[in-house]
Amino acid sequence: MSKKAVQSIVIVAIILVLIGGVWVLKHRDELFKDKTNSSVSEIKDKVDESPFALEITGDSVQLDKLKGYNIPILLDFSGTDCPACVILRPTLEELNKELEGKAFVKIADIWANTALADGFPVRAVPTMFFFDGNGKPYVPPEDNPDGLIMYKDKQTGEHIYTVKEGIMEKERILAIFEDMGLLIDD
Repeated sequence: MSKKAVQSIVIVAIILVLIGGVWVLKHRDELFKDKTNSSVSEIKDKVDESPFALEITGDSVQLDKLKGYNIPILLDFSGTDCPACVILRPTLEELNKELEGKAFVKIADIWANTALADGFPVRAVPTMFFFDGNGKPYVPPEDNPDGLIMYKDKQTGEHIYTVKEGIMEKERILAIFEDMGLLIDD
């Protein structure tokens, strides 16, 4: 076989592989269904729907949905490579596991998706928001030992957020959850 004939065959083969690859990409959900007939994207959506998953996915924080569970919420706005966030993350991971079903501990990576911070007064990362089991912002004791910031609505004066900018020790976070009425098992 001549060199030109081999080149022609190789070119045809490459074109066929490319066409096949494009077809597989266009039809991947139909090709890769699981036994329950769920597509790959449907399965991913179901995993992301878990209310106790640590990471917030999607384009917005579903705060009203979380408040509907009537359990305390810690919502952390963070960044993947932020040094303070990297230090805080293992604490939040532990709390997420330990308090599953009793409280929400959630992380929103706003470096990966800035839209997650829309509507929240985030000035720095990490920034943690605390809500009690009634969906109201946590009200710290008068001496406010953790330096929490309380935001009020400019028009109504209503307390809308309680925030901690920066890192916090696990014991202090647990103390806030206890102050909000959560019974912590030792």
